[in-house]
Amino acid sequence: MRVVASWVGALLVVLGCAAPVAAENTFEVDLFAFSQADHGGQPLRAEGMTYGSLRLAADLQLSDTLGVTLNAAGGLIDNEDPQPLPATVDQVLTTQASAEIITLDAQASLRYRPLGSPWGVTTGLYYHHQRRYVFIGADATASLDLAGGDSVLALTYSFRFGIKKPRRWDDLVMDFDFLRSHNLIFGWTQHLSPSWLVGTSVQYTRQDGPLDDQFNFVVLYDDAGVPVHLGFEALPRERNRVQISLRTRYSPVQGLSFGLDGSVYRDDWDVTHGAIEPSLEIPLSPLTRVRLWYRFAAQTRAKYFRERPTTVAQYQTQDFDLDAFTVQSPGMLLLFPLSTTTDPRWMGRLSAFGFFRSDGISAGGANLGVEALW
Repeated sequence: MRVVASWVGALLVVLGCAAPVAAENTFEVDLFAFSQADHGGQPLRAEGMTYGSLRLAADLQLSDTLGVTLNAAGGLIDNEDPQPLPATVDQVLTTQASAEIITLDAQASLRYRPLGSPWGVTTGLYYHHQRRYVFIGADATASLDLAGGDSVLALTYSFRFGIKKPRRWDDLVMDFDFLRSHNLIFGWTQHLSPSWLVGTSVQYTRQDGPLDDQFNFVVLYDDAGVPVHLGFEALPRERNRVQISLRTRYSPVQGLSFGLDGSVYRDDWDVTHGAIEPSLEIPLSPLTRVRLWYRFAAQTRAKYFRERPTTVAQYQTQDFDLDAFTVQSPGMLLLFPLSTTTDPRWMGRLSAFGFFRSDGISAGGANLGVEALW
């Protein structure tokens, strides 16, 4: 699920910035499908799965100074069956996440900007639920426009509190545990000219609590390299991460833009992850446009990753999301009108993306959405 969260979140960011027509109010419906194939990774663990979700969202301007945004999404995760164990392993069986898991996400935010003021404030609440997991959270953003809006400063703080009662891969149900996450982002966006926009952000994240996955086991080997025993994933209960992101956009004419995004993060588990993403947006008509992008990323191995251990260590994992890999991800987004009316104006969007990791994990996803603007 670490992979799913990362890529679904990235796609929702693209969709959230996709509306080609300025409007005070919007209502959106999205159908999303995702499938992950396991052609590598941990040889004794099945990492394939499919995911589908329905998302409803509304962004409403309540008055000249107040606005509200509402999001709700329900999804279904269908995991592959557990991988059969070789006869050399002394455990008889393993289990994993239930074949089908229903998820629910909801988010609501209220924004306030006094008339004529350069300041704006947004506050919000977040909720996530699936079997044996509940996450609640709060978000707050303050923004300041400078130089007539050509320069924008923003500071965002997010808090997440998770309640877990996990079932392990050996089918033992654990006691309740609690995860806390703090996220602080400082961002600056600058319009250099009518054609050029640049932006940067610095993000710090702190997590405390159960950061291992109860369904991840660690395979122990004998001196001949034969798997003989399954141990438990064990990771520190704290993690600190700093990320720096950069963005450039060049738009020589209205509707046409060339973009370049880059980011790098480093955490105290010795993971360094860097990514670069060029993009191109082309107008096909006044209300139709297509956006294409290609993302390349590379990551170093966490210091707790153990590929073929023969003994148990205090901290250990074989989660390939914490191993070294490279990933390539192309994607596209098509926006098109569904009606000729203007109140409301109906727009459609179709997007698709894939990713291919050097460790053999690959996936593809698609989204079909409808939006009303008025």
